[in-house]
Amino acid sequence: MTGVATLPGHSPLPRALVVRNVVLYEIGWLATALGAAGHHAWLGLAVTVPIVALHLVAARDPAREAQLLVAVTLLGAGFDAALTACGWIAFRDPGFVPGLQPWWMIALWLQFATTLNVSLRWLRGHAFWAAALAALGGPLAYWGGERIGAVDLAAPGQAVTALALGWPVVILAALALSRRFDGFVHAPVRSGRSSA
Repeated sequence: MTGVATLPGHSPLPRALVVRNVVLYEIGWLATALGAAGHHAWLGLAVTVPIVALHLVAARDPAREAQLLVAVTLLGAGFDAALTACGWIAFRDPGFVPGLQPWWMIALWLQFATTLNVSLRWLRGHAFWAAALAALGGPLAYWGGERIGAVDLAAPGQAVTALALGWPVVILAALALSRRFDGFVHAPVRSGRSSA
């Protein structure tokens, strides 16, 4: 395997782990966003719980990995809360408590956090590419959410600008957290175990 999911001095993650991580993230994103768009926000939680559980079971250090998931989820939810407070984005299924982040959006951040030490691990050594991909991918993800009916870009110009500028900061911070809380680097992978 190439160094896509490798850190210097450590053996690469098995390709099956990386592929599974990508597939589960994509399934999770679609199920969560489509569920919210169809007023079935519970679907986000229903898919997130097994994705996160499989991810933690596969981690070499589940407690350390869990710290990453919590930290990145708080970081992402805080960023979204700022955009919501500015009136630039609005969630069509706001959840149980108006004004707070809907739990289906928190589920998306949890799912995203599972990729940082697995399929997005290669971005750690490539800050420029991480920032560039985030500047493009962040707005595209929210635009995709709007197209399927999960989110509104209430002030499109400001929202896209904030996403294009803010997502690189969020991603670089998340990657720094993934280096600190890496549950996939401290012990050899046991056969038969893989990451979500």
